[in-house]
Amino acid sequence: MENIENIKSDYVQIISTEDVIGNQVRNCIHALMDAGKAGKRQGWSMAEILDEVSIKFGKDMSSYAREYIIHHHMK
Repeated sequence: MENIENIKSDYVQIISTEDVIGNQVRNCIHALMDAGKAGKRQGWSMAEILDEVSIKFGKDMSSYAREYIIHHHMK
């Protein structure tokens, strides 16, 4: 069997566990933002999103989420 690092294809992308978790956190952030915008307040709270990320993914990921929100959604 060929070593996974040697596979070359336009259809295969090798990603790390860190990348997968990062994608899950970003998807969670966007889902919570969308739910907040669609809700009664018609907005979202970064503190509430960070609390939810901390519960779902651990406290360490809330700092990642905070940086992501600041750099991608507060410009």
